[in-house]
Amino acid sequence: MDTDPPGRTPHRRRRLWRVLAVCAAVGLVLVVGAGLIIQHHLVGQMGRFTVSYDALADRPDASPAGSSNVLVVAGDGSRDTFQRKRPWSSAAAKTAELLVVHFDAAGRSPTVVAIPGTLPTGPGSGVTFSGLLTQGSATALVGAVEKLSGVRIDHVAVVSWDTFARLTDWVGGVQVDTGRAHLLPGSEVRRFLGDAGLAPAALAARQQSFLGELMDQSLHQEMRKYPWLLYHFLDIVTSGMSVDSGWSTGSMRGMLWSLRNQRSASISYVVLPLTRPKNAQLTEGPLAQGLWQAVRQDHAAEWLGAHPEVLASATTS
Repeated sequence: MDTDPPGRTPHRRRRLWRVLAVCAAVGLVLVVGAGLIIQHHLVGQMGRFTVSYDALADRPDASPAGSSNVLVVAGDGSRDTFQRKRPWSSAAAKTAELLVVHFDAAGRSPTVVAIPGTLPTGPGSGVTFSGLLTQGSATALVGAVEKLSGVRIDHVAVVSWDTFARLTDWVGGVQVDTGRAHLLPGSEVRRFLGDAGLAPAALAARQQSFLGELMDQSLHQEMRKYPWLLYHFLDIVTSGMSVDSGWSTGSMRGMLWSLRNQRSASISYVVLPLTRPKNAQLTEGPLAQGLWQAVRQDHAAEWLGAHPEVLASATTS
C-alpha cells in the first residue's frame, strides 16, 4: 500500500487547509458581493426627495433609543410627488392613506396609525391633511403630523396604490368583504382603496384592513427559508417607493432585512379615533391622545392591549 514519504504529510495537510481557506474566502467575497449588488439594486430603484427637518421649529423629543417613526403616504398620486414637487390632485389627496408607522425598540410589535385626511392640521385650521398633499411639501406635512401627535418623525416614504396592486397579484389576490366575501385581484386595488364614495373614517378603516390582509399573505414563514421570496417582495415594494434623502442606506437595509422575521399578527393597525363636538371640527379625543402618548413612550403595544376597541376591523368593508 502506498504511503506518503516521511515528512510530507504535514506539508500536504497545510496545503489542503490553505486551499480550503482560499475557497472559503472566495465564497465569502461572492456572497458579500451578491448582497451588495442586491442592496444597490433595491435601494437604487427608490426615488429620493428632501425633507428640511432643520427648518421645523419646536420639534418633539427624539424617539426612545432603538425605536423609530416613519410617515408613510400611500395613494393614487405619483410616488415622486415630493421629489419633483408635483402636488397630488384633490381627488387623489382625498383618498390617500396617511400612516405613522411606529417601529418599537424590541423589533416585535410595529404599530400603524392612519390619520384620516379630513382631519384639520390644527384647531381652527382650514387646512386638512389631504389639503397639505395638494401643496406638495413633505416638510410641511411632517411639521403638521408632529404638531398633531407630538411624535417625532424620523423618516418619510411615499408608495403608490400600484405597488399594492402588484403585491396583490404576487400573493394571488387579497380576501375582502364588501357585503360578500371575494378575492380582490390587483386590477381592482386602485378602485377599492380609492373609493371616494366612502366616508373618510370608513375608507381609512378599509385601507387599514386591506393592508393587514395583504401583509398577512406577504409576510410568511417561507421568507426565512427561501431568501429569494423576501427579495421578490422587497423588489416590488422598493420599485414603487420614494424616501427622504436623509434615510441612510445602512439604516434602510436593516429595516428592510428585519421584515424576514416579521409576522403580520404582531402588527397593529389603528385608525386614529376622532370626535366631533357639536357644531365643531373633527378633533382628537382622549383615546387619540392616549395612543399618541403610548407611541411617544414606545408602549404602543401595551396600550393597544388595554384598548382593543381602536384597532382596525379585521373585516374589510
